[in-house]
Amino acid sequence: MKISTTTGTLMGMCGDEKALVKIANAGFDAVDYSMHRHDAHTGVYTGKGFEKYAEKIKTVADAVGVKIGQIHAHMPSPSYPDYMANRELYDTLAVNAIISAAIMECPYVVVHPLIMLDRLYDRKYKENYEANLEYYGKMIPYLKESGVKIAIENMWHFDDEKNKIVDTVCSSPEEMLSLADDLGDDFVFCLDIGHCALTDRKPQDVIRKLGDRLKVLHVHDNDCIDDTHDLPYNANPINMQFPENPNKINWDEVLKALKEINYDGTFSLEADCFLKKYPTELYEDALKFMGKVARYMANKY
Repeated sequence: MKISTTTGTLMGMCGDEKALVKIANAGFDAVDYSMHRHDAHTGVYTGKGFEKYAEKIKTVADAVGVKIGQIHAHMPSPSYPDYMANRELYDTLAVNAIISAAIMECPYVVVHPLIMLDRLYDRKYKENYEANLEYYGKMIPYLKESGVKIAIENMWHFDDEKNKIVDTVCSSPEEMLSLADDLGDDFVFCLDIGHCALTDRKPQDVIRKLGDRLKVLHVHDNDCIDDTHDLPYNANPINMQFPENPNKINWDEVLKALKEINYDGTFSLEADCFLKKYPTELYEDALKFMGKVARYMANKY
């Protein structure tokens, strides 16, 4: 299985092209291209000429020997209100991501579902569901023309009253499956392992429910409280006097579940915050260690 990581943190430090070189030098086979790190309003993927930039990225990736296994598209933030205020912009960015993916010979584009601010738990389930059918539905003609597929990601929301992360749009595999069923074969799933833990789900159970429509992974760890995007095995401290976190991610079980469903995508890290723990002078060393961890896990699978 190919191992992969996001380009975003490195891109912010040295640009897309050098990020690809550093990732290749660290031993990764592929990347999750962080298109969303380019400014939504003024970035290269917003206006005319983005196709040539996408061609350049593909040329560099080919030259250094990494595949662009998945693209993370721009996302409205704070999601639904921002989308409604900038509908034309975000619809254009989604289409441009699909066109860019075809140019880069990338099979999947991760597009977050829209989240209404008051969509906590099952509140406004129907309204938000229908908004996402409309949002994703606009992409279908471009998907059919390009052969690219959209990967719907499981999400979370924050309950200010309880001061904790809780369920929202597509937190459950049941909603993900329903949405993809209604949209058609051009839609698959991106499972964010860390998001599962944050919404009190065992990732291995969700993997089995999504089955062979699971094509993209965001692999990262957390303490089941905050979305810390840490390296697997690194998010839960080993205390001298206190018991381990009983809810922490069981990575052996995650890998076992991936094997059971014959997962055929890349094993892609989204552990950006692990790099950010270190001075920039140590980024390349930290990146190489990330590659070793990913290769270890992929080999176990």
